[in-house]
Amino acid sequence: MTLDISSFVQQIFHFLYHVIYRDLWGCYTLLTVKAKLLWYSINNLTIGDFLDKQASIRPNKTVYIDGDRHWTYRQFNQYTNQVANYFHKEGYKPGDEIALIMESRPEYIAIWIGLSKIGVVTALVNPNLRSHSLAHSINILNIKAIIYDGNLSDAIKGSLPLIENGNDKMLYVFGEHIGNGIKPIQLEPLIAESTSHCVLSGHRPGTKDPCFYAYTSGTTGLPKAAVIKHLRVFYAAVGVWVAAGVRSRDILYVPLPLYHMIGVLGATLPIFTGSTSVIRHKFSASKYWEDFNRNKCTVGLYIGELCRFLLAQPPKPTDGQRQVRLVISTGLRGAIWSEFVNRFNIKRVVEFYGSTEGSSSLINITGKPGAIGFLTMIIPDFIVKIFYPLTIIKVDVETGEPIRGSDGLCQSVGSGDVGMIIAKIKENDSLYGFDGYVDQEATRKKILPNVLTHGDYYFVSGDLVTIDKYGYIYFKDRIGDTYRWRGENVATNEIEAMIARFCDHSDAAVFGVEVPGEEGKVGMAAIVDPSISLDLVNLLKYLRQSLPNYALPHFIRLLKELQYTGTSKISKSDLKREGFNVNAVKDPIYYLDTKSMSYKLLDKDTYEDIVNAHFRF
Repeated sequence: MTLDISSFVQQIFHFLYHVIYRDLWGCYTLLTVKAKLLWYSINNLTIGDFLDKQASIRPNKTVYIDGDRHWTYRQFNQYTNQVANYFHKEGYKPGDEIALIMESRPEYIAIWIGLSKIGVVTALVNPNLRSHSLAHSINILNIKAIIYDGNLSDAIKGSLPLIENGNDKMLYVFGEHIGNGIKPIQLEPLIAESTSHCVLSGHRPGTKDPCFYAYTSGTTGLPKAAVIKHLRVFYAAVGVWVAAGVRSRDILYVPLPLYHMIGVLGATLPIFTGSTSVIRHKFSASKYWEDFNRNKCTVGLYIGELCRFLLAQPPKPTDGQRQVRLVISTGLRGAIWSEFVNRFNIKRVVEFYGSTEGSSSLINITGKPGAIGFLTMIIPDFIVKIFYPLTIIKVDVETGEPIRGSDGLCQSVGSGDVGMIIAKIKENDSLYGFDGYVDQEATRKKILPNVLTHGDYYFVSGDLVTIDKYGYIYFKDRIGDTYRWRGENVATNEIEAMIARFCDHSDAAVFGVEVPGEEGKVGMAAIVDPSISLDLVNLLKYLRQSLPNYALPHFIRLLKELQYTGTSKISKSDLKREGFNVNAVKDPIYYLDTKSMSYKLLDKDTYEDIVNAHFRF
């Protein structure tokens, strides 16, 4: 037997780079980040403190670019002071809550940072929400005021009757208000008239105080408001800063919504690194690289769906025109990784995984295609557990329930097995604790007891992953009543309740189904309709009044009955497996024609177009 020297050398290099170097660099990154966060905590720093410092160090440098507008660090910091001083003068106190419903722009960032300077907590509400969904996001908090874009006036008016004590909320409009019977306060001139000197409030927030609320659908139910403290913001930004090596001379391209934690990351990285971010109101696949190159960007933030949209664009001269030093974010799948990197001339990819509210974070620092992070193979396990609380356990992939051994404890997964990411909750640990949600019952559901030892507690991510022989981790699926489409988490319980209301309490099951050539899963609803005569025209009209387009079911299956589990829950496993396959399902299935915005009967020809990726959603 001859020895393949080339293959042997390649394996040695792979092991040295993807195990030895990776693990040592990962340990350095983790210890560096923890040391920085400890220092910030000791000095009780906030995001406002970092902005003040950057404004004094580099006052005339551009921090944000918005079209033709360039904001310097000094200008931006002064604007946050104006926001803080105005709302302090109006009597808002530490702990008060204000909802912010705006499209992405530098003022959006300035408003929540300015409010955080006086201890007011901002709820970053998705501006795509309507009706019951929008009202729910406000009702679960003790909101005293709502700040919204003028072009969202109709959405606010439609939701006010559904908001508890809606007439008692202060309404502030940013931009031109569209007259519709509401008389909000014009906010921009009031901020402009406010003093830009240091904040006049006598209260100084601290590292462990709430900074804002970020909404997450988690794995069940309607959106929940996760408490994001200043330290949590530090953890995300500093972790990426150190691991990815973002520099002060970098220009970041941020076309993602700023109410998402990834958008928050793109907005706050300059405040820690002294770099610049280009903010876009909305993502445009056709103009992405043209805009990227015009602004001389060096770093791009993405989500997996965005990468697919860019690859779907016809080739242009601007593709790969300039080498992209770095791209950062989450969801770039292995199937398109190499194509994306090669077509757009990307030097380095840093893929990470993290939950909005938990400490179960991972990062892929070596650019291993498809991996969301790794577990070390060379550092002893007992040392890892001191500094890094994450583990992967065996679960029933349908229910998410942990599989326990005879001792009642959970079991770790092996190479190639599917498991769920969980993170240990350390009491009195500001970093590895679990701040939870405003809703205490929702918080309780995310805590798993008795995992590796009796009496311990872990945060449940709800995300299924696999791990390979080198310790790299790959995302598989999400457990429970949530699926991801167009970069958004969609809570199926919410849509099921809406369909039930429209159909006079008929049962419905909503779930996500995979579609060839598409990232994430598209929504499908199976609705009990014995007569098969459901009014799909008015159903769609009803759903569009309350749901953003990404949450609309793109497939409707009408059936005479649903299957139930022994605990009277709707069984979705067979429905998911059958999906929209008209060759396997006898029930009528309808698809959403987005051109005519109507449901049409799915025939075999259209089905073939969909499975062969010839159909655009």
